Amino acid sequence: MKSTYLMRDIDDIRRDNLKIIESEAGGPTAAAASLHMSTAQFTNLRDGAKDSKTGKPRGMRKDTARKIEAAAGKHPGWMDVDHSDAEDTSASLSMRRVYVVHGLASGGLRPDRAQDSGNQHADTTGEYAELGTSDPGAFLFEIKGPSMYPKYESGNFALVEPNAPIDIEDVVLVQPKEGEPMIKRLLSKRNKRYTFGSYNDSEIFEYKHEEVSWMYYCAHEVPRKRIKSRF
Repeated sequence: MKSTYLMRDIDDIRRDNLKIIESEAGGPTAAAASLHMSTAQFTNLRDGAKDSKTGKPRGMRKDTARKIEAAAGKHPGWMDVDHSDAEDTSASLSMRRVYVVHGLASGGLRPDRAQDSGNQHADTTGEYAELGTSDPGAFLFEIKGPSMYPKYESGNFALVEPNAPIDIEDVVLVQPKEGEPMIKRLLSKRNKRYTFGSYNDSEIFEYKHEEVSWMYYCAHEVPRKRIKSRF
């Protein structure tokens, strides 16, 4: 789903963000349990249960949004940000064990091609999360630094989908031929150049196409509390 840059009602944004939490959890029952509420309470909030007097969807109070963020491991204010360009919440997503990939040094293996015979990325420590994604090559990459706050918080992880198409203003994991991989916004790709920026930092990065080894779409943030270990 891509952003349309239209002004949206805060309650619509919060309801859509509940759908993201549901997708990350693997369904409404699991999402409700993680938020310490009943499934009925969760679905009423998610769907905007109608007020019996007005017939209009009930809104979500600010204190309720803050409690949901705390329970879901999201930073304060996350529920109020439009993440509609960050997550495909369609029913076509399947739950997969998505592994954390480390050490993507410049010139190393492309992570989408660094899988062993068990479909696990070779460069992992056994850490993973059960997530909804349609990309069999998806992996998790740790977020470092505050430059992509509030959508991506340092210490959490980005769900990277190497096989997804990339549009302008998408968040990407980019590997320059010189330097370390970065999670950035793709601002433009004109005149055989890529321009990257951040949400919380004014620094701009510009590379010629041939100066970039690879670039992959980042679907959404995954809280550290969702990470498990095989060992």
